[in-house]
Amino acid sequence: MYKRQEFTSGTAFDKVWRYQNNGTCPWPKGTAYAFIGGDKMGAPNIVPVDEIAPGEIIEITVTMIAPTVPATYTGYWQMRLPNGELFGDQAYVRIVVPTP
Repeated sequence: MYKRQEFTSGTAFDKVWRYQNNGTCPWPKGTAYAFIGGDKMGAPNIVPVDEIAPGEIIEITVTMIAPTVPATYTGYWQMRLPNGELFGDQAYVRIVVPTP
């Protein structure tokens, strides 16, 4: 079940995703978490990710800002190799900016 996240307009918040390298080789230097579409909410285009060994679990934190117009906002993210190739499942963040 998805918990509805409400943020007052202009509020900064951190979204944290947890990932595990379930492959057989390390994620190479230059791997990043990339914004791929939807509502960016003031986030950077990419967040650098450390080299991760197979089986290792990491947390990726992205700081965002709730937009000023009341609505529901959704941003999509995915892991990206140094050559730009996307891998793994897409993830998203969804928030609601309520009417004051």
